[in-house]
Amino acid sequence: MYFGRGYGEYLLALMMANIFSFDMNFDVTSYFSFPGLNDVSRTLLYWEHEGEDNEPKHAIPPVELEERVLTLSDGTRIKFWNSQKEDKNLPVVVFFGGNAARTGTVVLSNLYKSLYKLPVQVVLADYPGFGNSDGKPSEKSLTETGTRVIKWSYAHFKTPVFLMGHSLGAGVAMQTVKNTQKLVKGLILLNPWNSFHRLTLDYYIPNLLDGWTDNWIMGKIEDEYDSMAVARTLNIPAMIIVGDDDYVIPAYYGKVLSGHFREDLVTLIEFDNWGHNNIYFTSVDSNEPSDKRFWSEFKQFVLK
Repeated sequence: MYFGRGYGEYLLALMMANIFSFDMNFDVTSYFSFPGLNDVSRTLLYWEHEGEDNEPKHAIPPVELEERVLTLSDGTRIKFWNSQKEDKNLPVVVFFGGNAARTGTVVLSNLYKSLYKLPVQVVLADYPGFGNSDGKPSEKSLTETGTRVIKWSYAHFKTPVFLMGHSLGAGVAMQTVKNTQKLVKGLILLNPWNSFHRLTLDYYIPNLLDGWTDNWIMGKIEDEYDSMAVARTLNIPAMIIVGDDDYVIPAYYGKVLSGHFREDLVTLIEFDNWGHNNIYFTSVDSNEPSDKRFWSEFKQFVLK
């Protein structure tokens, strides 16, 4: 997931322009042809999404993966890839990437190469508007995508799956699991937020008005991804990974999220010198202490 604190200043400028227009029903930002807060937040949240004028970044799956197609309720065609290992009794890992990830880039990462080396089946999906998939991204469309992919994976492999989500993908995993809990064996949440609303208010918008604007801002931002509310309803194990060098979604937010799971079901692990995107570079063959620890924890969680 990529966006910087500078966007917070832009969001605040838009907010103040609207507040001091002296007409609370008049959106001065549209008068100046600036995007509204919801549009800006979606630009930050769905960074990889191509606009209508850009060519989609289609990719061909490597030989060990097969491309599948699902159709969402609005007719959007979603494409995803799954491994085809002969052993039908392997655990299944469904991976949801961050807002700069798509299947064509994930398969080039050490993360995917390491997953494929392990005795697991792997499923990778492109969100609406990302990579090979059609449509436009939103919390609703990403949640439906995740739900459909989980149901397909369960039916195809005939076993509950492990959900593994990074950044935005952790938010997607949490929103999908609330409707698919019986099909999921465990959650691995990498660099997660507690809710996108909370992260936006605390970290990306300078809170100069002591919270007075919270409700106003949240009313403008549709995609909430409230992982805390979902966590309180779950009865499956979860492993949360945070890093002390994560300046995109600081470790604090994953720690807060962990407190909303049942205490006996959640494991919180904080890595030193671990940034927001370290997960894509970690290798199961590495001798680096952080890599060795991550894959040891992964194997204990998934392969035990």
